[in-house]
Amino acid sequence: MLSVASKNETTRRRQQWVCVQTNIGQIKRENMGEDFLNIAREYQEKIEDELKEICKETIDLVEGVLLPRLLGGTEHYEQKHQEEQKQGEQGEQGEQGEQGEQ
Repeated sequence: MLSVASKNETTRRRQQWVCVQTNIGQIKRENMGEDFLNIAREYQEKIEDELKEICKETIDLVEGVLLPRLLGGTEHYEQKHQEEQKQGEQGEQGEQGEQGEQ
C-alpha cells in the first residue's frame, strides 16, 4: 500500500511538473514576459519541493518504521534521526550567523 500511495502522489506531481515545463517553453517561445515566466518557475519549484517532501517522508517511514520492525529494532533509525537533527540545527545556526553579518 505504501508503494501505491507514494507512486500515486509522485506521479501526479511529476505530471504537473511536465505540464509547467511545457508552459515555460511556450512562454519563452511566445515572449510572454518575465512575469509569466517567474510565476511558472515559482510553481515548478513548489511542485519540486512537494516531490522532495513526499520522497523524504516515504524514506523516513521505510527507514524509521518498516525496516526496524523487519529487523527487530529501532536503534539505527534513532541514531540517524538524531544526527540529521544535529545537522539541521547546525545549518540553521550557520544561516543565522550569515544573516547577522549582512
